[in-house]
Amino acid sequence: MKNYKKNIISIVILLCIVLILYFTPPIMLADGWIEFGSRADSFETHMLNEYNNFPFRREASNSDFDNFYFINLRIWEKMSITRIVYNGDKNTTCELIFPGVYRVENTRKGAYVNSFEIKRGKTLWFCDYYANEM
Repeated sequence: MKNYKKNIISIVILLCIVLILYFTPPIMLADGWIEFGSRADSFETHMLNEYNNFPFRREASNSDFDNFYFINLRIWEKMSITRIVYNGDKNTTCELIFPGVYRVENTRKGAYVNSFEIKRGKTLWFCDYYANEM
């Protein structure tokens, strides 16, 4: 009877881990700030959703740090990251540090908004970082 309970518990734990890995969006880490990616069909749709959620969005205290980090728990799928809002620099230097962990240099220190388009598999995700430095 004890082995039966252990098997059931281990199967439930394994299913939970698989569901978390499969359904978790890309995660952006920036200076202690955690932002989960939001899925949208296009940047225009994403910005429309952001505009509707304007009073509820979170703002960080500053944007004076070196790198943004992105975590992809679905390490079997490759991620490509593109900065949407840029200051004359179209090159987003995205490098793979560990399997599933990417680093993007913060070239817009002091900027109010940093937006990123993330392509993972066939889906588009967007992450925004808002700083309250104005």
